Amino acid sequence: MRRRSMFFVSASLLLGILPLAAGSTAAAQVSASGAAKAALLDQRGLKQLRHGDLDAAEHSFRKALELGPDDPDAYHGLGRVAMRRHDYREALSYLLRARELYARRAAQAGATRLEAAAELDRHRRSASDQAASFADAGCLTERGVDLWMSSPQSGGETDGPGGVDLRGTPPGLSFRIGTCQLHLGHFEAARTELERELLIAPGNAAAHLNLAVVLLRLDQPAQALEELDTAVRLGAKEPKGLRSDIVAARR
Repeated sequence: MRRRSMFFVSASLLLGILPLAAGSTAAAQVSASGAAKAALLDQRGLKQLRHGDLDAAEHSFRKALELGPDDPDAYHGLGRVAMRRHDYREALSYLLRARELYARRAAQAGATRLEAAAELDRHRRSASDQAASFADAGCLTERGVDLWMSSPQSGGETDGPGGVDLRGTPPGLSFRIGTCQLHLGHFEAARTELERELLIAPGNAAAHLNLAVVLLRLDQPAQALEELDTAVRLGAKEPKGLRSDIVAARR
């Protein structure tokens, strides 16, 4: 009788747990589906942006945010739309939010990789401890090492000038932030952002060109001329009158 009652208790517990597990699985599937739809909307928005359809692009990015309120690509896209409309203050707010979310996403991905590495290490130690009992323990250890070596590693510097977390920041984002700061007359902030961009994408000719303008505004003509020469060497079209203004400022 006692055995039967224990069976019923176990069965009732399982019946209680299974719906919860099914519910969490369904929620994860819905979340993944929403993220996939948001990514498609982001791609559509970028295509519309390239074709100059700013209203349609803005609509796509905002629909993406309805599906994923923390979608950094959607904020990045809205910032680009605002820049095309010359609304640099609004663009700046979107772009700064995008960078914050890119960094958060990269940090979460890094934490997941560290958890996976720790789990692999636990398997390795367990396999080593049981080597006398299990003939394939060494095989498990090697498999763990192979998985760890082949998994994406996070390393190197994550902070740019000013201590801003640049993990996950795509090329072009700091350039756009710096360009907004330039248009708003925040020349020191613009310099910092453009230098951050060049840490990520040293071949960005437009970043070198805008940095030349910023340095001229900051009364550093010698450095401005170096940046202008670098931009031209990388293929940027030299703005009319910029070189002569820099040369005049050096006198």
